[in-house]
Amino acid sequence: MRKMLDANEFQIATVLRNYMLANWVTDSEWYVGITNDIERRLFDKHKVDETNGKYSIVNAGTLASADKIERYLLKTYSNLKEHHGLGANDSTFVYI
Repeated sequence: MRKMLDANEFQIATVLRNYMLANWVTDSEWYVGITNDIERRLFDKHKVDETNGKYSIVNAGTLASADKIERYLLKTYSNLKEHHGLGANDSTFVYI
């Protein structure tokens, strides 16, 4: 599975994974997604508390990298919730 990511993508996936593991309940309590608008997706749509909620956001740089990181995390943690679709062309943020 690691082979699907380049070194930078793997580092980003590791940051997100480590945050999730440090705040672990179960993987089904987490959602992974990609977006171009953190405010809209994370705080408005998912209703995450911006001050007290548990979340991590990393800019992957490109939609292709964000998508690969998201798919990697979904394969690694099969119970993660997901958005079932590719983001807009400028969706470079990966969040959990």
